[in-house]
Amino acid sequence: MIKLTRKQRELLQREELILETASRLMQTHGYLGLTMDKIAEAIEYSKGTVYQHFTCKEEVLATLCIRTHSSMLDMFERVVNCTAPTRVRMSGLMLAYTLHVYLHPLEFHNFQVIKTTSFKDKLSAEKKQLLMESELRTLGAVASIPREAIAKGDLIIDSRLTPEELTFSFWAMSYGGLLILSGDFPFSSMGIRPHFVLQNTFLMYLDNMNWKPLSSEWDYPKSQREILEKLFAPELALLTTEQYERLMAFTVA
Repeated sequence: MIKLTRKQRELLQREELILETASRLMQTHGYLGLTMDKIAEAIEYSKGTVYQHFTCKEEVLATLCIRTHSSMLDMFERVVNCTAPTRVRMSGLMLAYTLHVYLHPLEFHNFQVIKTTSFKDKLSAEKKQLLMESELRTLGAVASIPREAIAKGDLIIDSRLTPEELTFSFWAMSYGGLLILSGDFPFSSMGIRPHFVLQNTFLMYLDNMNWKPLSSEWDYPKSQREILEKLFAPELALLTTEQYERLMAFTVA
């Protein structure tokens, strides 16, 4: 293990302080209200000191998003590495993604910001590369499940698709659904059970691909509850009662 000098430790501690402060400020002011001046004022350092660590607020947000990818990957890998059938794990990833969004709602919306051209234009080449690598690691973890399913014979994929493209379809479905759920829609008045619909539409999608075991052959609600309770007990304990009830609505047949 490389021993850091006192100056190196101080730099790392100050960078951590900047990131924590920026995250807290965005909770109050949002990304548009975040400035390097506000960060400097909040941590009681000069703006020049803050600029020694990050050249702009976009670099700060990109670093926070890389960390968010890391925490998301940790949750995904718990599902990927469990012993459940491939399709059970695939549906479990949707729950893990939903749970992560509930725990990190601000970061979920920040991912939309970092994809804009105006944002990326302000990032250094190094930060762009780190951001892309974090995204590819997450995609690779998810895509490993359909790859395994194909190898085991659980799934025969359409020859026009790659496992990564199939993964993209799952991501689009999950991301789009969670984006709508994050809005203020009167679902009850509209006669819609959003969590039930999203989960069962996902299962029907997998049934249509003939990914084994089919819904008629397996108790998916039970398996999904087991995944949440066995793999994510610490995270479940952090949810509000309302968030917990919404998440468990995904496990209703």
